[in-house]
Amino acid sequence: MIDQKHRSIYFRLLVLASELQNPVQKLDRCLKKLGEEITQTDGCHEILAEITVYLSSSSLVCKKLMEWSEAYLLGDVIYSANIKFQADLVTKILSSSAGVNGVIISNIENLRRAKINLSLFGLMLHELLTIVLEFSSSENLLLHSSHKQDEVIICISGIKPATYQSMAEGLSASQGPNPPSQVADRFRLCYDILHFYGGNLWSESCEKSGGKLYFSIPVIKNI
Repeated sequence: MIDQKHRSIYFRLLVLASELQNPVQKLDRCLKKLGEEITQTDGCHEILAEITVYLSSSSLVCKKLMEWSEAYLLGDVIYSANIKFQADLVTKILSSSAGVNGVIISNIENLRRAKINLSLFGLMLHELLTIVLEFSSSENLLLHSSHKQDEVIICISGIKPATYQSMAEGLSASQGPNPPSQVADRFRLCYDILHFYGGNLWSESCEKSGGKLYFSIPVIKNI
């Protein structure tokens, strides 16, 4: 499993490549439309053709960068219904980490008649649990899964009120354009990666029982 420093780098590269690809594709479509409106004898036709070549190269670079970053982050992407085994593996690794005094109980259930990106699931679960445990290594956490029509929702509950308050500030700040802290930045990267794959990240507070952290991943029905 790649270390935190390199994981953050690959996160950033994947997000950057995905953000760059959209305006490049939009500009390419605009140039093609403009090219249809001018004649071959028009003086700007050659300039548009040259720019189009550069855009094609830029789009290819973005695509390759996304593929490369994704390969390092997720390895060979696997779609599976067996998410219980992956969740148990992640919790076992983190529970045995030095300095972790709490307990992580997984009630994650395997899916029925649907699959998800298992590599993405494992990566996000590991990253978000790591963030929670860095706030407090003595948390007793409970993992739960629910399968909606088009997505799987994972809940991390049992976060102590004080821990949740500090963590929620980072999660809230991560929604801004310039996350002010390292924690907010890590939440922002998780949020961006999940959104890139069609998922989401959010939290919920309870005055007595503390807080809950949720993330969702779309289900794949035809693989």
